[in-house]
Amino acid sequence: MNFNDIIVMGEEEYLENECAVESHILKNKDSLVEWCSKNYRLFNPNIYGNKKLFDIGIEFLLNKDNTMYNENDIKFIITYFAEEALKDLNIENVKINFSKGKFFCNYSNAQYNKKNKEITFYLSKFDNLKEEGNSLLHSVMSIFSDIYKIKQNESVYHGAEDFNIDNYVTVLETICTHSRGYYDDNFDKLVKENIIGLYAFDKAVSYLSILTPDIEQLKDKKEIREIKKLYHYNINEGMVIRFKELDNITNDIVKDNSYFVYEYPILFLGYELEGNPKNLKSLTKDYKYFLNVYPSKKKSISNFYRLLICKRFNILEEEFDKFTEDLEKENENERRRLMK
Repeated sequence: MNFNDIIVMGEEEYLENECAVESHILKNKDSLVEWCSKNYRLFNPNIYGNKKLFDIGIEFLLNKDNTMYNENDIKFIITYFAEEALKDLNIENVKINFSKGKFFCNYSNAQYNKKNKEITFYLSKFDNLKEEGNSLLHSVMSIFSDIYKIKQNESVYHGAEDFNIDNYVTVLETICTHSRGYYDDNFDKLVKENIIGLYAFDKAVSYLSILTPDIEQLKDKKEIREIKKLYHYNINEGMVIRFKELDNITNDIVKDNSYFVYEYPILFLGYELEGNPKNLKSLTKDYKYFLNVYPSKKKSISNFYRLLICKRFNILEEEFDKFTEDLEKENENERRRLMK
């Protein structure tokens, strides 16, 4: 038996030979790490034997002296967590590449080519993997972050029918970056970045707590709770406190650049096709219409329009239901008068 035999095993075959497989692996611990690092491109989390083999290999690698990591080791670490993230997010057919060049971006360690469906990780960004402290946690977080951005960037181009308030605010923030200095000045507050950060932190901690339970890179449970709490606070602040600011800035930009409504279809929920923000009457009409058309999406529709209408027109949230009902009655009375 060798590693090439194990990597192609399905679940049934692997379990039938589990004792022999584990015995072989334990006898060849160092050889497995070297083999996985050299063959990192073979990792496929969808094949049972393959995943088991690389799971054990990554655990052995992460628990050895990190100052001894070579280039293939780092490529293996990146590939392993990137493939796991792609699987977790149901992103298919994305090729993972590496570059030894410099990448002058402060907010990312990788660059995604949407046309070719390739993500390139810049190895210079992972030099800290050979350092002490939280380097492993931060590096794994960055891998999950860059994969999540693929999902996030693709989801904001979808139609409006999901009534996803996260996607809508992400689009507003994206458009606001056309206002000079907005992105850099507000990076830590951005909903889109905090959603990414929360996902990446949660996943990185989950994986590393299993793979490297005793290393210093992991934080204690209290600190983990506090970090997650901060991410949630920033997301909520962006949704509630900063929404009106985002809406106002976007209004000024979109009215002169109506192509944004075509580029990001979800904007149609808040804007006319010519770029003008929808007025209260139009939004209320849409709200009632969508509730009738999509009864299974009542919660998301209500959450979406509650936030948009209340923030855009300074309506107290607790008055939202009565306000929209009264407005709908006025609209109905007006329609009846016009029909006479």
